[in-house]
Parts: sequence; structure tokens; C-alpha cells
Amino acid sequence: MSDPDTHPSDPPGHLPIAGWTATTILTLVACTALRFAAALKELWLDEIWAIRIVDPLASALEIWTRVRTDNHSLYSLYLYFAGPQAPEQLYRLPSLLAGIGSMGLVGLIAREQLKRDREQLPDTALPSASLIATLLIGFSYLFVHFDSEARGYALCVCFCLLAFWLLLRGEGKRHSPLAIGYWMAIALAVLAQPIGVHMLAAGGLWSCWRWFRTRRSWTQAAAEALWWHLMPSAFFVVFYLAYVRLLQTGGATDVSLLAGSSGAWAYTLGLPISLGGVCLAIGGLITAVGLACLIRQHNDLWIFYAAAVVISPLLLCLLRRSPYNYERYFIVNAAMALLMTAHFLARLRLTGQIGRLVCLFLLTTFALGNALYSAHLLRNGRGQYLPMLEHIMQNSSQSPATLSSDHDFRHTMVLNFHLQRLTSPLPQELVYYPQAKRPRQGTQWLLTHAWEGDPAPAPLIQDQHSNIYELANSYPASYLAGFRLHVYRQSAR
Repeated sequence: MSDPDTHPSDPPGHLPIAGWTATTILTLVACTALRFAAALKELWLDEIWAIRIVDPLASALEIWTRVRTDNHSLYSLYLYFAGPQAPEQLYRLPSLLAGIGSMGLVGLIAREQLKRDREQLPDTALPSASLIATLLIGFSYLFVHFDSEARGYALCVCFCLLAFWLLLRGEGKRHSPLAIGYWMAIALAVLAQPIGVHMLAAGGLWSCWRWFRTRRSWTQAAAEALWWHLMPSAFFVVFYLAYVRLLQTGGATDVSLLAGSSGAWAYTLGLPISLGGVCLAIGGLITAVGLACLIRQHNDLWIFYAAAVVISPLLLCLLRRSPYNYERYFIVNAAMALLMTAHFLARLRLTGQIGRLVCLFLLTTFALGNALYSAHLLRNGRGQYLPMLEHIMQNSSQSPATLSSDHDFRHTMVLNFHLQRLTSPLPQELVYYPQAKRPRQGTQWLLTHAWEGDPAPAPLIQDQHSNIYELANSYPASYLAGFRLHVYRQSAR
């Protein structure tokens, strides 16, 4: 048995502590650059819609008293003060900063959770755990995507991670000043996106388990539990009753629970989305292994992760009974799953040469799988309306060019936003006809859209007046957000 005042050392020749720290910093810089590059692309429908929602408001307070179609109220507050004419990339700045914060926080949390294991640790165990956690959330496509999008998901994840770190550091001590930071972090997470409630639920369950198991007095345990969790719980209840329950979903496409949860695991781990339910099975296996590793180390954080990754999202889905189970709604759970995975991989690295090789192989496979998704995002962005407009302008045989589409609301919102921001006018006039007012002779161009990964478009389509259109060009988009655009040109009669 190791002397409690000493720590085992890594075998000679292995990377020193300074090397692990430097590699973590380089990883953080690389992943930050990846997010900034992704943020340079066009804004897509959801982001533009969020800007349009706050544009007519008379005051910031109306975000909570008037708006009933947006549940990213903290981000809406930023968009309101940024204004409708701000540079496009400025709208994404809070998400970028939150993504950087999340990468830093997971490194801190990875150290804290490894310290709770019962075994003695070599000198490099903690910095290597920080690197693994930073690499996982830094390269995961789910986080690359939403850390570069003007919505509240990145903020929600960042504040949830901050709350988790404060809870770990505070150890549930009564009247600890860290509890005040925890209250604020939970409140900001919920304001950013109501799915922040997963952190509140998991943190509350873990805290109660820990306090009632270790405290001599039930009165003391109850007092500490109330000190840490009463205020944020009360805030969430009031916020839900006064705001969240009144929200309505608009313009959404049904996504089943199986498809949404499977997709979340695919985009988190870098698995092919075509695997479908297999991704969910792989995610379940990873969760089981991660929980088993924590239990084997007598680390009571297994309670927290069981709640955050499995129990809380399952209960929420059952209670909501919503047909809209998008991958992004599982992003907080995905962050916690990656933290649990980081703990397992950090332990695996300590098992010897074979463990280190397996850990390296798994991390490399993870990074490569996610790199394919990220490369697709960097190449295509969240849609390519501007290149599509350029194609129409260059290939129109009549003036004005006439255009209709398969979805007036979606396309006109995005088109109008980008057209208003062009630095130079279009070479000729463009007239858009809504579907209900499409002329009997048809329009010169017809625009259709699909999600990335949907079946290939038909080479010929027909409108309601029997006009035939031939596929002229297609413009791919990223996975998770944005539409693949298909531009059809009316065939000569």
C-alpha cells in the first residue's frame, strides 16, 4: 500500500506535468479556433428568427411578458441590446465565450472528480484528466456546433458546468459563500435554456445522498440541503409557472425520442448518424462502463451522473410528452456524459501500457469521427443562401428574376435578412412569389429544402399549376442546423 503522504509516479520517460498542461492549453487554443471558424458562416433560420422576435419589443422586460415562442430568454436579452443591425458574427459572441468557458471548466471538474477516487494517484493523473476532458468536449461536434451558434445552449452548458464545479468545491458546507455562486449559476443556466434543470435535479439528488449518508444529524443534513438547493429550486418553479409553461413551439418538425437521443449520442461521440439506434446502444454501454468505474472507486459521483445522464432526461421526456425531441435538448446531459467518460479514460490510462494505448486509440477515434462532422460544418455552414442567390442572378434569362419556394415562412425570413445586409445591390431585381400567389405560368426558379442526410432530391418536380422544374443546383448544409437547398429552374415549354 502507498504511503498516504506520497503519490505514485508515472514510469520514467512519460510526459511531465508541464507537458500535460502545455498540451491542454494547445488543445484549448485549437478548439477555440475551430469554434471561431465555424462562427464565420451565415446565420441560419433559428438565429435569424431569434433576432426578429426581439426586434419589435419596446423594452427588454417584454422578453418575458410578451414573447411566447422563444425559450432562450438570456440570449434574447443579449440580442435585444445588440440590435437588429449588428454584425452577424457579433450575435454569436456569447456562445463562443461560453464554449471557451466550458472547455476550461471541464478541465477543473475532471481534476476534482478524480481526487474523489480512493486510490493513490501518480503526479500526472490530474493534469492528464484535465487534458482528456478538454479534448472530449473541445472536439465533440455537438459542442463545436452549438458553441458557434447564436442560441442559448452554449450558455446553458457553461453555467451548468460552473454550478457543478462550485458544488464540488463547496462540498455542501452550510453557509458556504460558494452556494451563492451556485444559485446564480443555476438561475443563469435556466434563463439561457430551461434544460438547465438537469443540473439542478442531478446536483440536488447527489447532494442529498451525500449529506444524509455522511452527516450524523438529519437536521444538519436537511439544513445544508436547503441552503444549497432551496433558492435555485424556488427560482425554477417560479420561472416555469410564470414563463416556461406558457411557451408555444412554432415552425418545428417532429422528432421522436429514439431519433433525438440516438442523434445526440452520434453527434457527441462522432458516430455515423446512419447507425440510428445503434448510437443509443453505444451511448448506453459507455454510460454503464462510466458508472461502474465510479462505483468501483467508491466515488459517490456515480449518483450525480446516473441522474444527469439517465434519470433526469428520461423523466423530463416522459413528463413533457412532446413530439419535439431534438438532439440539442440533450446537450447538458451530453456534457455530463463526456465528463463521466473522461473519468473512465483517465482511470484507464493509469492501468498500464495497454490501458494507455487503448485510451489513446479511443481518443483518436473520437477526434477523427467528430472531425468529419466539423469539417462538414466549416465547409458548408448552416446553409448557403448567398451562394444560391448568386447562382440565380448569374443564370437568370429574364428580368426581374422570379422565385418561389416550398416553405414561405422559412425561406423569406432568411432571404430578407441576408438581402438587407448585402453591401452591394443585386445585379437585377428579384421577385418572390408566395405559394398561394404563384402565377399560373410558374416562376423561373423554385427553391426547395431538406435536412442534411435526407434522401437525394428528385431531378424533376411539378408545381400546383403543372409547371415542370429541373434541378439546377444543390447547396449542402451542416448536420444539426441549416437546410440543404435545392434550386430548380423551370423547363422550357
